[in-house]
Amino acid sequence: MRAALTELGPIPTIAGPVRLRVSQGLDSGLATFVTAGTRHRVLLPIGSAANAAVQMEAIARADEI
Repeated sequence: MRAALTELGPIPTIAGPVRLRVSQGLDSGLATFVTAGTRHRVLLPIGSAANAAVQMEAIARADEI
């Protein structure tokens, strides 16, 4: 994904060019997956490993894993 966004380059908008970037958080361990929604279903990981991955993503800067 990061390589594709780099290759894509800046996207022109009415506010000026915008460069899309992504950060990722990883953790290992057990997670439970649940589905939520009715018309649009979403698969959500829950548990301590999922929480740790979200925390790691939050502290990662753009373009970091």
